[in-house]
Order: sequence, then C-alpha cells, then structure tokens
Amino acid sequence: MYPYTYKASLRAEHPSLDLGMLSGIFGLTANRTWNAGNFRATPTGRRLDGIYRKSYWTASLTDNWKSSKSASLEKAIDEWLNRLQQHAFELDNFFATGGRLNFFIGVAGKKNFGITLPIDLLGRLASLRIELQLDIYPEDEQQFDHESLDSDSE
Repeated sequence: MYPYTYKASLRAEHPSLDLGMLSGIFGLTANRTWNAGNFRATPTGRRLDGIYRKSYWTASLTDNWKSSKSASLEKAIDEWLNRLQQHAFELDNFFATGGRLNFFIGVAGKKNFGITLPIDLLGRLASLRIELQLDIYPEDEQQFDHESLDSDSE
C-alpha cells in the first residue's frame, strides 16, 4: 500500500451545555466554539442570521498533516484514546444530557491506501463513546483547503 497523510481534531456538540469546560478537561485549546442560543457568526466574528441550535467545540489533535510513514493513523488514534481515557469519568453528565464527541479525521493519498482499525481500538472508541468521522480526499492533499477540517459545521 501507498502512504497517506492525515489531520485530526476532536469535536464535541451538546444541546445546551457551555463546552468551554472541555478545554480544561482535555488540556486542549479550542480552535472554535459556540453556545446554543448564541447568534451565529463567522470565525472572524462577523454576525450571521439566526442562532446556534446546539453548542459546539473543536480542538486540533495534530498540528499539521501527518504522514503514515512516520506514524500510522491507527497508532495516532491509540495515543489520542490513551490521553482522553484519563478523563472519561468527567464526561458522564456531558453524555447523559445529550453530548456527542468525535474524532474528525481528514485523510488524503495520491494512490490507493488502506487503514485497518483493530477491533480492540474500535472497542475503546465505543467504550469512550467517541464517534469516528473520516473525510477522505482521494487526490493529492495539497489541492484541498486544510482549514475546512475545522470549519463551521452548522
């Protein structure tokens, strides 16, 4: 198989909670956040029509695009889970009241590539209630706007 690159963020949404507390729990700096009921706005602060229906928070897990030559996606997910598992008990109320977490991962390759997620890794994702969202870019990743990985999802 051929190598691939990936970039990831942790995303959270909730019907009503202020998710700013996730930065403190996970030790991650939010790239973008908003609260349910607030006026919608662009990342630069320009106000948009309407209000947010849910609260949202996202933080990068990778600083830049990573190559599978240096670290496979499977290994990276395992490391992220190890980091987040320490805080699982702090999220009981978040999940009990409708919260959702996911790893949003952009993956790109110039040629065919394969990724196998072992069953124990999938089990850990499930036990921590973290969804996996893959955004697949079938061509050279340089053609894509990498900022879209952290774009407004509403």
